[in-house]
Amino acid sequence: MNCEFCLFLTGRFDAHRECCQRRLLAGAPAHARQAVYDRVRNAEGEAALAELKQQVRAEYQRQLAYKARIAQQQHDQVKAKGREESAALLKKIKEMNMKPSTPQHHGANQAPKEFA
Repeated sequence: MNCEFCLFLTGRFDAHRECCQRRLLAGAPAHARQAVYDRVRNAEGEAALAELKQQVRAEYQRQLAYKARIAQQQHDQVKAKGREESAALLKKIKEMNMKPSTPQHHGANQAPKEFA
């Protein structure tokens, strides 16, 4: 079960709530997790430890999936921006190719005087 704080303020935690403690524990270094696991094993037994580990693994997988989804969204945004820029550049090139060419200097399209 996720608390209201977890649901609305992703990335923050309140160590007093069970779901927030799991979130904190899932992101903690291995030595910090092991210290909590040892306390739970000594206080509540192996069954409670196994349940906690399963919950922490599930939370860690949820965090990985969330990060992957955010990375994919950012990648898609970059691709879309690149497509828009490419389309704008292609349109500009087509417009340049459709314009009539203008002479570079006066008299460029006139025959030389000796042939006139």
